[in-house]
Amino acid sequence: MDSKIDSVINFNRKAGDQSEQGDYKKAVQSYNEALKLLAETEDTKEQEIKAKLLNNLGHVQVKIGDYDKALDSFNQSAAMHFRLDDMLGVGQQLGNVGSVYRDKEEWDNARKSYDKSVAAFKLAGDKTGLADQYSDIGYICVQKKEFESALEWFYKAKALYEELNMEQRAGLVGKNISVLSGFNEREMNNEGT
Repeated sequence: MDSKIDSVINFNRKAGDQSEQGDYKKAVQSYNEALKLLAETEDTKEQEIKAKLLNNLGHVQVKIGDYDKALDSFNQSAAMHFRLDDMLGVGQQLGNVGSVYRDKEEWDNARKSYDKSVAAFKLAGDKTGLADQYSDIGYICVQKKEFESALEWFYKAKALYEELNMEQRAGLVGKNISVLSGFNEREMNNEGT
């Protein structure tokens, strides 16, 4: 078992190096080799490693624009984290799923994934993950022209970031609020004329 794990770790390291060098196709091959070694495992440690490999693979698949495969990798990783009772991991992976749908401009699917991610982060008690998802939901609301709802989500994200002393992120969300508030005022003024 140790030699198998060592091989998996080596493939993961190799894939990471390949990805950093921009050789994404080789990185995908290396991640797939690592996953083959962990094919049908019931071992908890191996399942944890497999879930991380699927996450890494999904990110490389996003870089090469293979969104459907990335969705599959992130969803598989989320399912594995769920079986391992790791709600933080579930939340992160469902957030990744939402981001892929966002990149595909499938706003409703992105929103559903972000909502599921919020539920998982609440169960995990992870406020940073919640704030990130609130901000992402705000962005989706903007894309759907649901501006009042977007503002509500951005305010929720900003409040959590401030509570966590994450001033840079709070500032970025604050800029979104400022721009959107100005846009809403202009829209309301134009309706009255």
